[in-house]
Amino acid sequence: MNIINYPKSIRRSVYLWYFAIIAATFELVLVLMQFMLENSEETVGSIVINIILRLLLFIILILIIRQLLYAKNWARIVLTILLGVFGILSMIVSPI
Repeated sequence: MNIINYPKSIRRSVYLWYFAIIAATFELVLVLMQFMLENSEETVGSIVINIILRLLLFIILILIIRQLLYAKNWARIVLTILLGVFGILSMIVSPI
């Protein structure tokens, strides 16, 4: 089934979740640039591990977002908890 055939609300939801992933990726790039400019005491290894873990998380979240198109209720719940609750917490607490 093509994405055009899905209800408008579902398509909007998927687009907004994708935007959240893009915003999180942009945030990650900004934080990494800040670390590089400040010559932070973080070791390169810990930064690389953090990047790899975040990219894996982003890939998993994208796969879950795709499940919204198939009307999977578990995907809505998981996204609400992972991106909703933890996303807000990451704005309150330092992301790295």
